[in-house]
Amino acid sequence: MPLKTSPFKKEVIKQDFRNVGWIGIVYLIGLLFTLPLQLVMDMNNEHSREMYYENGLFDPVFLYGIQMILLFVLPVLMAIFLFRYVHVRGSADFIHSLPIKRSSLFNYHIISGALLLILPILITGAILFVSYFIWDVGNYYTLSDLGYWASVFAVFSLFLFITSIFVGSLTGLSAVQGVLTYVLLLFPAGMYGLISYNLELFVKGFSVDKAMAQAIEKYLPLLDFLMYQPRTPIGMEVSPPVDSTSIVVYLGLTILLYAASLLIYQKRNIENGNQAIAVLTLRPAFKYGATFCFMLLGGMYFSESQLSYSWLFIGYAIGAIFGFILSDMLLQKTWRVFHIRKLKGLGSYAAVVVILILALPIIARGYESAVPAKDEIKNVYMGSSYSDYQTKRELSAPLIHGSDNVEAVRRVHDELIDAAKPMEEGKRTIFLAYELNNGDKVFREYQVNQQRRIPYMEKVYSSEEYKRMTYDVFQLAPSKVDQLTLHPPMSEEGPVRITDNEEVTRALQLIKKDILSQSYRKPNRFATGLDIGIGYENYNVQLSTSFTNFNQWLKDEGLYDQAYLQAKDVHKIEVLRVSSEARKGESPFDILLRENGLETSDKEKIADVISAANDVGDGYLIGFYQSEDEISTIANLEAGEAPDWITNHFK
Repeated sequence: MPLKTSPFKKEVIKQDFRNVGWIGIVYLIGLLFTLPLQLVMDMNNEHSREMYYENGLFDPVFLYGIQMILLFVLPVLMAIFLFRYVHVRGSADFIHSLPIKRSSLFNYHIISGALLLILPILITGAILFVSYFIWDVGNYYTLSDLGYWASVFAVFSLFLFITSIFVGSLTGLSAVQGVLTYVLLLFPAGMYGLISYNLELFVKGFSVDKAMAQAIEKYLPLLDFLMYQPRTPIGMEVSPPVDSTSIVVYLGLTILLYAASLLIYQKRNIENGNQAIAVLTLRPAFKYGATFCFMLLGGMYFSESQLSYSWLFIGYAIGAIFGFILSDMLLQKTWRVFHIRKLKGLGSYAAVVVILILALPIIARGYESAVPAKDEIKNVYMGSSYSDYQTKRELSAPLIHGSDNVEAVRRVHDELIDAAKPMEEGKRTIFLAYELNNGDKVFREYQVNQQRRIPYMEKVYSSEEYKRMTYDVFQLAPSKVDQLTLHPPMSEEGPVRITDNEEVTRALQLIKKDILSQSYRKPNRFATGLDIGIGYENYNVQLSTSFTNFNQWLKDEGLYDQAYLQAKDVHKIEVLRVSSEARKGESPFDILLRENGLETSDKEKIADVISAANDVGDGYLIGFYQSEDEISTIANLEAGEAPDWITNHFK
């Protein structure tokens, strides 16, 4: 009677367990240490048993940081060691000579790796499941928390495992596989960010802040794990590291990457096992992709450090040449890549880039000049950044919607299109967000010189709508505020704290009244910062000496001298007449140390300067000394706002 051969090759599974089983054991030990063991240890602490941990199994008590190291490292190592033979010519020849199909061999390895990654999660989950019914652990986690944790670890372990296998099918070197796995995970958001930064330099109004936020939100959800800050607040709702939608998306990506990996593995040539890029058709894409990335990096570095379009293009050239040569060395596995014939490929690449740069202004002309019509606008935000706009929406702050104010913002927008200069020192960022009646949103971001006056901007800044939108104090309920903390500049006594509920409520009422009564003024260099503390969050308001109602209350409470920088706190000041053009590229500290200016210890004169000093200003540079010889801080003073005793001295 003929023997039947089982299609299941259990010996392959056994061999995989012998080779990489240690990774699964490390995974299991790590999870047992960070979860069940930490649970038992913490339950023995009487104080901890009384606390409520709303972060579930991702709470710091369960060593969240170590959990992330296990999750991000071990699945990648599993893929590298499991498919190590593919990158060694002799091993690949031997394994692929066995009487087993490539697809079957591949799937056996996938099954082995998946089991070794999932089993530690299941064992740890089972222990926590039993613990839930044996002990009172309801203040640590619920069964839904346990299910969420197991789902996240299972899906993302498989995703990272399959991603590394996909990268390993493209490359022929294990070290390159490990590096490129993490590069691939960061690539979509990184590439989007690099392109966005460089676009901002050529397209007026393009918002790199908004683009980067979108890149992180849409193209790099894995960063949610790294940016997640688990806390243990009592009674505060805390969101999980990733939502259920992301879990489903990554599960789908895992399936797609598995299919792609299997296809490439079946078609892959064994001879290319020791090559950096084993799939020959992808080598040109790798070379010119690396060249493009290094070109953008070079341009970003030189433009940011030199603020010059000339240096931007020099950075492009240096980055492109470096990326082209480095990628060629990696592909050829030798430094001997300097041949004249290589110039043809580099020259063709340069020609394409030049055409793109020349075409950008033409393509973007309609984008740059577009300003939404007044009757299309429902609300508009004008501020400093996209993140601040998001904060306002989270706080349900009312945006600018009055007809006159909306028109003023549109006039400001028209001026910004002409005034925008990304490559300029002393620039400030102005961010605009239009919410249209049809539900669409229009975002624009401009960098303009600090000294340039924009028509209609002061009208917007002085409007009540702008103030209620900009100052978070209008969105905060006084009853929820834990404390007010005043941070006076150059203070040696430390911050001033107000914790009494009635005093907090009264102070906030007076601050709101003062804000609404103020006309537009430039922020003072020595304005006192006020932190409004609500739980773990802090909201800031810059106080002014012109806040008459609040400051009178501080005086009545005996807190005024502690809350603001006083002339008596400054030993002396030194005044230099230096225009912003003259000091370009040189540190203000160096200028003050080199030059001899007007010095005074007169407290009345010092008080005059304190009240008029700004962070920016074209006219005078002021050094403040709290001791005889050491400059404590530096401020600027507009020529038109300087006291008479300064202007008379420098006539």
